[in-house]
Amino acid sequence: TENEKVKTAYVPISTGCSQFCSYCIVPFARWLERYRNIEDIVDEVKYWTDKWKEEIVLLWQIVNKHPKFYQILKAILKIKKIKWLRYTSPYPTYYSDEIFSLHEQEKKLCPHIHIPVQSGSNKILKLMNRWYTVEQFKEFIDKIRTLKRDISITTDMIVGFSNETEKDFQQSLDLVKYWKFDMIYVGVYSPRPNTLAWKTLQDN
Repeated sequence: TENEKVKTAYVPISTGCSQFCSYCIVPFARWLERYRNIEDIVDEVKYWTDKWKEEIVLLWQIVNKHPKFYQILKAILKIKKIKWLRYTSPYPTYYSDEIFSLHEQEKKLCPHIHIPVQSGSNKILKLMNRWYTVEQFKEFIDKIRTLKRDISITTDMIVGFSNETEKDFQQSLDLVKYWKFDMIYVGVYSPRPNTLAWKTLQDN
C-alpha cells in the first residue's frame, strides 16, 4: 500500500546486470541487463509526482550505464512538480562531462553522488572484477571535488574479501582517510552461491 506521508518514490530505469562483479548474484538472479525506454520512465515519474511524491530516486545496479542516462535526467528535471532527483548506484567509468555539468547547473539534481568503490586495493578490485583501478577512481573523485557545486560523496566497501591481506585492508583505510567520504556502507564479505567468487575463490 502507498504511504502518503513518504514523499520519495523509487523508479527503476533498467533491470538485470551484465557487469559480473565476482561477488554479485544479480546477473544470475535477474539475468542480463535490459533497458527501459525514456517514455516509460518519464510516465512513471509523472505518475508518482501526481501522487505528491517530491523526490525521485532512479535505480539500477549501474544506473549511469543506461545508454540514454543523460537524456533521462534531462527529461525528468523538466517535470515541474519534482523538488529532488537522485540516482543510485553509478559506476565511475560510465560518467560523462555532460552529467557533471548537470550537477553544477541543475538545483533539482541532488548535490550527492553515491559511488561504490568496494576496495582501496587494486589487487582486490581485480579479483572483484571491478573495471577500474584505485588511481582511476581517485581521478574521478578529484573531478567531483573540483565542481562549482559542493557534492556530498558516499560509497560502499567490502572488507574481508578472498585473499585480502593486512596490506590490502590498510590501503582501503588509507583511501577512506584521503577522500573523507560523507558516509560509507561497509559489509563483511560472505560468498553467494553461484557467483564467480564462490566458484573460483576460497573464502579465506
